Amino acid sequence: MERLYFFHQCVKEGLFPTTRTIMEKFEVSESTARRDIEYLRNFLLAPLEYDRQRKGWYYSEDSFKLPFEETPNILIFLGILQKMAKEAGLAGLPEVRQLEDRLMEIMPKYSRATLKAIRFEHIESSKVAPQRLKTILNAIEAKGIIEFKYHTPRGEVTRRKIAPLRLINYQWRWYVFGFCFLRHDMRMFHLPRMSKVHFLKEQFKLNTPDENEIEEILNASFGIFKGKPGSTAKIKFFDDAAFIVSEQNWHRNQTMEWLSARVLLLTIPITTLNEIAMKILQYGGRAQVLDPPELREYVKNEAARISQMYA
Repeated sequence: MERLYFFHQCVKEGLFPTTRTIMEKFEVSESTARRDIEYLRNFLLAPLEYDRQRKGWYYSEDSFKLPFEETPNILIFLGILQKMAKEAGLAGLPEVRQLEDRLMEIMPKYSRATLKAIRFEHIESSKVAPQRLKTILNAIEAKGIIEFKYHTPRGEVTRRKIAPLRLINYQWRWYVFGFCFLRHDMRMFHLPRMSKVHFLKEQFKLNTPDENEIEEILNASFGIFKGKPGSTAKIKFFDDAAFIVSEQNWHRNQTMEWLSARVLLLTIPITTLNEIAMKILQYGGRAQVLDPPELREYVKNEAARISQMYA
């Protein structure tokens, strides 16, 4: 397949390739190269014609395509997905390893070189045991229940049983969203804070939100902490921060307005203060909260605390 694709590309580019082209590129015999060309003509019905003046092959019809012409691009795309899966903490899953092994078997050498040139870096990614992810996926598929210990950043530990509805990768960190039997409400859980996760294999009998309602909840406001938007944040960004933010998508319902050549106004729905405040503070003095007042006060107090630390 690699030889046929290479020869096909040479013909399409008007290079008038010959058997010698295949022989030198792949170090094969002349008889093998001839069989490749015959296969193209007789089995794949390529409109190959030989130009005696240029001493090489060309297509008499420009529209001809190989049945597998897009295969290298598809393999590259699968390779990228496989790399992303590894970066997201799925490298330990046998399915991911099998995909990698299979891709290496069928991927041409030049495609492997292209794939090596693609790199992912995520400074805030969280590592999660692959088996934990698989347990949650099994529970979602079976409409079952998982039980686990949950550790909050403040050191509190609770025992939870939830009906998982979504496994979410947000900013390269894994979360599970579902109905919590302890709180009797929908909740979001960060996977690295979960331990001793068990799939109970008992189906839940609850009136959980349907698919559209779940998506509405998850899409309602900025950030990973979900719920009905409590308010709308209005933030001004200045100078280079304005241009950086103008290229970003913080939420599907955001709006942007240029107030001047170097001042951008971002309006976005929010549920909680701390997550959006952390995002704003990363821009330092190049971001200013206009609304709501409680977010403005939160950022102001955090900025004061930072200033006191360096006083």
